[in-house]
Amino acid sequence: MFKTISTLGLAAAVASSAMAAEQWQTSWYAAPQPGWDAGFALPTNMPPALHDQTVREALRLSAGGRRVRVVLSNRYGTEPLVIGEARLARAGAGAVDSAPLSFGGKRSVTVAPGRQAVSDALDFSVQPLERLSVSTYFPQRTLPSTFHWGAQQTAYIATGNQTAARRLARAEALHGRVFLSAVHVSGGEAATHGGGGGGGGATEASGCGAAAGGGGSCAAEAVGGGGAAETSGGGAAAGGGSCAAVGRGWAGGTVVALGDSITDGNGSTPDQDRRWPDYLARLAAPRGMGVANAGISGARMLGDRMGERAAARFEQDVLAQPGVDSVIVALGINDIGWPASAFAPHDPAMEADTLIAGYRKLIERARANKVRVIGATMAPFENALQGTPLSDHYSPAKDAVRRQVNDWIRSSGAFDAVVDFDAVLRDPAHPSRLLAAFDSGDHLHPGDAGYEAMAQAAYAALERRRADQAERRNPPASRRLMADYALRANPPYGSSNRAMPRDMLMREACEGWLAISALPAPRAASASASLR
Repeated sequence: MFKTISTLGLAAAVASSAMAAEQWQTSWYAAPQPGWDAGFALPTNMPPALHDQTVREALRLSAGGRRVRVVLSNRYGTEPLVIGEARLARAGAGAVDSAPLSFGGKRSVTVAPGRQAVSDALDFSVQPLERLSVSTYFPQRTLPSTFHWGAQQTAYIATGNQTAARRLARAEALHGRVFLSAVHVSGGEAATHGGGGGGGGATEASGCGAAAGGGGSCAAEAVGGGGAAETSGGGAAAGGGSCAAVGRGWAGGTVVALGDSITDGNGSTPDQDRRWPDYLARLAAPRGMGVANAGISGARMLGDRMGERAAARFEQDVLAQPGVDSVIVALGINDIGWPASAFAPHDPAMEADTLIAGYRKLIERARANKVRVIGATMAPFENALQGTPLSDHYSPAKDAVRRQVNDWIRSSGAFDAVVDFDAVLRDPAHPSRLLAAFDSGDHLHPGDAGYEAMAQAAYAALERRRADQAERRNPPASRRLMADYALRANPPYGSSNRAMPRDMLMREACEGWLAISALPAPRAASASASLR
């Protein structure tokens, strides 16, 4: 007999008390969304129902840790969601490493409508950027009422309970996600210092093997990657040391990317983790920082349809994320583009002041919860979706609204920081268009190179934010630090000193800023003297 989620309260309370000191952070996320009717411009690409079937979904973590939890969501369901069994897996050194998930000590769980099930903590050390898979068995007829459209990641469906199988037999591809919404990790400093096990690399299975990774076809076997999981800066231990073990602040914590199809990675190479939050995760991995991708294709600040409006999902997709430290708000282009198009033919034209009011509400809610807010400007979109029934997404009048809102994002001071995606992606010779090298081809979504450039800009904004905090805390010490690192990064002409590698430079800068934050603020006299 399946145990309902409501009966797990006592066990959860006991576990909560026992693990009160354990710090969790979201390491991977796929924002849940409700389905829509067949009359909409796009299909859901979901099967009508799942029944006596296993779904295997591949994912790549951002932060690592010693313990893992998996979240299955029935947020938009109208009936109880019955999970017969779920299993977490990875590949490494040619062998499959997997473990069953439990919920209140049971292998099966029933999730009430509107709720989610968080698995019991599993001792399962994972490295930053490690690729995993989650296999979920649905014994009863189940409507895919809570899903994630597109996802740029191939999942697989097979008949029967194959959660423990290395390869799914007679599997069919699924282009989207269903019910799986998050992976949490704790004890991240162990993974950052290389102390965790199972550092397998990418595999070739992409959902076929139990530990499928980022690419390949269903005919391929899982192969061992060996060594540490992919990281920026050269290995899982890169960027380690005291800076990575500090916790929330510079290191640790999670930044949520709240966005639309551009955040969800449309236009990137499928099954290769090349969305801009994926690239950001690579940059942030040495800091122990998690990146949660809360992008939904078609998402809007103020409207529902492909996902709920931002205000309606902000609590669960942002504020409820364990360890959330910052949110990057990258929304608005669909609010502007959808009216008078096939997406929303009867919606009135969006006005800049209306959209700005939506931003302000999110900023207020974030700050009330001590979450930093980073505003992202909207990328240019001239000729977006040209040659398709959706070509009305762009018009010069709509672009004027985009520019007006972008000017406000840059100059208002409403955000804690700003990342100027518009400046990064636009063609300098034609600013209303994407630079050709960054365009996926539809003139709306960047390609891989564009997403990488966006991530670099986002990471720079996060770094500037931390540096500004150190500057406010102790300006003289911060200025000395930055002057010293500037010389080490770019030695004077004729100097015998070699330029310091960037990863080493930023690691030491991180530790320096953290040390400055612990210093007492200087008195005015000593401050002026220190600058001589």
